[in-house]
Amino acid sequence: MLFSILGELFCNFVIMPNKKQITLSIIVLLFCFPNFLFSQTPDSLMIREIKILGNNRTKKTIIERELLFKIREFYAKKDIDSLLYHSKINLNNTGLFNFVDLKFLQNNDFPPSADVFIKVTERWYLWLIPLLEFADRDINSWLEEYDFRKLSYGMNIEYRNFRGRNELLQFLFMYGFDKTLGLQYKNPYLNKAKTLGLSIGFSWTGRHSIPVETVANKLIYNPQETSYGISKFNANTSLIFRKNIHVSHEFKVAADYISFAKTLVKKYPKLTVDNKHKLSYISLSYTFKYDYRDAVAYPLKGHYFDLQLKQNGIALLDFGADHFTVLSEFRKYFELKEPLYFAIGGVAFASSSRKIPYYLRYALGYKRNIVRGYEHYMIDAQQFLVLKSNLKLRLYEVKEKKMNVFTSEKFDKVHFAFFINAFLDYGYANENYYHEQSNTLTNKNLVGYGVGLDFVTYYDKVMRLEYSFNHLHEHGIYIHLIAPI
Repeated sequence: MLFSILGELFCNFVIMPNKKQITLSIIVLLFCFPNFLFSQTPDSLMIREIKILGNNRTKKTIIERELLFKIREFYAKKDIDSLLYHSKINLNNTGLFNFVDLKFLQNNDFPPSADVFIKVTERWYLWLIPLLEFADRDINSWLEEYDFRKLSYGMNIEYRNFRGRNELLQFLFMYGFDKTLGLQYKNPYLNKAKTLGLSIGFSWTGRHSIPVETVANKLIYNPQETSYGISKFNANTSLIFRKNIHVSHEFKVAADYISFAKTLVKKYPKLTVDNKHKLSYISLSYTFKYDYRDAVAYPLKGHYFDLQLKQNGIALLDFGADHFTVLSEFRKYFELKEPLYFAIGGVAFASSSRKIPYYLRYALGYKRNIVRGYEHYMIDAQQFLVLKSNLKLRLYEVKEKKMNVFTSEKFDKVHFAFFINAFLDYGYANENYYHEQSNTLTNKNLVGYGVGLDFVTYYDKVMRLEYSFNHLHEHGIYIHLIAPI
């Protein structure tokens, strides 16, 4: 095709030249072949073909979305290795594959070209996960009392990538001490350009026992045994815009309806607003994310930043909550010298209102918003700051191993690694509304430190065992199932 057009242009210039034909030929050369004329240099080559193997379920276009190179585009030879390396990271971070391998083969064509071969090992996408849930906030809190009456059990059914487009369909139900029903659908690629995503979710929860106040920096639960202390319905939808691979913008709308037992509201008036036993409100939020980590589940190199702006309650539309919050987090990961790594991170939170209903209050002690060494404590806050640092050494790693146990490669081929680490954390929680004399950890500098052993394996599974100390001279062993930073 290219040579036939060039041949025709040659005829226009040499065999049958005239002013109009010459002008037209110049326009064609300038505007139809800019890559050929200007992109090609002695140190560049063109990607001729991208061949993908192993994607039995995943659509080719979903994989191509994460690549930093395209067919028929020219790239500097010195940049090829970097493009392949970061494209591999992007594919791994989709959560669709256990293994990704990219190879590059240069051809003897003119102009200089190359083929890229991508081999993926897809994950198992349909999961029926038995659940065992504690009425307490986490396993470390539940282990303090071992109250088996407060256990709930159920099933989490997840169907990921069910049409090969990286969609998620999830159904959750819990029975026992508490009950939950939930449904969620997420499609990250609504449009042809794959820059717009959608998430829709619904859930209902009925809980017999809920936190009603904080005493001595520990949650106090109501002794509701026969009926629900609270029932809650939530509906939410999000639009996610991701034009750049590493940058996303999420706009979310959620509606909540909460009903408290009247006896609870009477006994604990700060639990809700103006002693009302029903709350209904709409919340709007915007979340910005900049994610340049080498592995989402357990990063060793890269950086991450997010910012969330959230308005709980809208004037004239709500009956319950009305406050604005800002939450931001940063993380930075360094490879000091293989196999030694260092990481720092921080999270900051602020609320516009000091009189937030206790059920909706914010605190240090949930998920990553925790100072290690204080796992048994809940520290209420209108504003808080947490800073974390980790120095870790890789003890042992298997990048790829066949166990010869399972027939499917989705389970039989594994990777895993062990890390030992030392850490130092700092936190501060500012609180002036729920502050009681017994809550001695609010408005105080909190320092935690210790050592730990981390285990990381396929399907983004992380298990941490840590021995931590705090400024109260307390120490203990704690279990966590997510990366610390």
